Amino acid sequence: MTTTNFLPGGSHHSSRPIAINEGVKNESSVRLREQDIQEFLSKLEEEGEIETIRSHVGERFEAAAIMKEKDLGKALLFLSVGKYGRKVVANIFGKRRRISRALGIEEEKVHRHLLHALESPLKCKEVSSPTFQKVKPEELSMLPVLTHYEKDAGPYITSATVIASDPETGVQNASIHRLLAREGYFVIRMVEGRHLHQIFQKYKARGRDMPVAIVITPNPAVTVAAASPAPSGLDELQVAGALLGEPLRVVRLDGSDLSVPAEAQYVIEGLVSIEKTEKEWMTDILGTYDIPREQPVVKVTSIHRSSDPLYHAILPAGSEHRLLMGLPFEARILENVERIGIKVLGICLTRGSGSWLHAAISIRKNSEGDGRNAILAALSAHPSLKGVVVLDEDIDPTDYAAIDFSFATRFQSKGNLVVVEGARGSSLDPSADQRSMTTLKWGIDTTLSLSVEKERFKMAKIPGFDKRS
Repeated sequence: MTTTNFLPGGSHHSSRPIAINEGVKNESSVRLREQDIQEFLSKLEEEGEIETIRSHVGERFEAAAIMKEKDLGKALLFLSVGKYGRKVVANIFGKRRRISRALGIEEEKVHRHLLHALESPLKCKEVSSPTFQKVKPEELSMLPVLTHYEKDAGPYITSATVIASDPETGVQNASIHRLLAREGYFVIRMVEGRHLHQIFQKYKARGRDMPVAIVITPNPAVTVAAASPAPSGLDELQVAGALLGEPLRVVRLDGSDLSVPAEAQYVIEGLVSIEKTEKEWMTDILGTYDIPREQPVVKVTSIHRSSDPLYHAILPAGSEHRLLMGLPFEARILENVERIGIKVLGICLTRGSGSWLHAAISIRKNSEGDGRNAILAALSAHPSLKGVVVLDEDIDPTDYAAIDFSFATRFQSKGNLVVVEGARGSSLDPSADQRSMTTLKWGIDTTLSLSVEKERFKMAKIPGFDKRS
């Protein structure tokens, strides 16, 4: 079978075989041979997982409308977007199976694979030949930056991995941030207290603007690592290497202390101003508009790109946004629940809550009270979490109907409902007290008592058809 060749400057088709299990010792699925995104996209194309949009598409609302219409479907490849007809990829992380495919592991192993990578990072390998080259400054205006929703402040880069170096330790940080595109510069949203903001404050204390590298469309492992809640002082590019199973290849930018993935589609260098700010706001993960905030301006100093670049666009509040933001916190919740001796069979931050505010957790119950303890462990693992449902091991936490069945047939409020008032909540929740950022949190334990006869509560199954027994 021939596949669409996404390699920069390549022909329409490629007959080069994709190696299966090359260099893989402990996994049965496919791992990337190259450390850039094209081979992964070629494999998705081969498997019928990419839909190609061949007609020309506008940057303002039109591309976003198509992305929203096809949000629960395949990954998208737009062949011509905006004034300059640039290529755009979207929804590549919109399904759990595509994330696991990108990392070369089985879907049910993703959370534990991520936890292992956070615990066992791999030092990066510095190389001298990146896949991108420095281009003229006017190329900045050719980026196919999309305007997504009616009342957003403007066009936004939504997939940017922003890399900065701690001026005290020299350790790099890589994290995903939204960037409001203005003429010749950006406005960056940095959440107060998080790692990039902490580094920015150190530069501010020294009276220096913060150098950054903005990476767009790197290897999928880089994006997953940058979306993960790594401990302070850990370089997420090393986490990406652990996710890949080999050191991530990086290149040091000329005249800079920053190292970036050697295989990326776009790299933009800039300085985050310690003095200049502008208001920015856009649609966030719940599908509601975030509040306007004064945020720092990023002055662009240089731009690099591959010869035929692919621009990755993430639809705010879309499946890709929800999974990239939520999946790493699912892993954190799993880890915290298992830390207290409760086996987790499955976990899902629910789609209706933006994959952020509500969690469904399936456990193997060994003692009375395990459900309540799992609720408390989950709430402490993810401070933004507002509600938790704990399920028996025969209930699929990704299946809304199964969760509703568990509510309807197994839950009684007496002794199984946990309510916590006045807890710190999420700034994204419009129902939280917007001054104190406190909220009411709840947990519902739908697990059966160990003393009851469980057969009466189980759903009937058809042999050879139903997955769960």
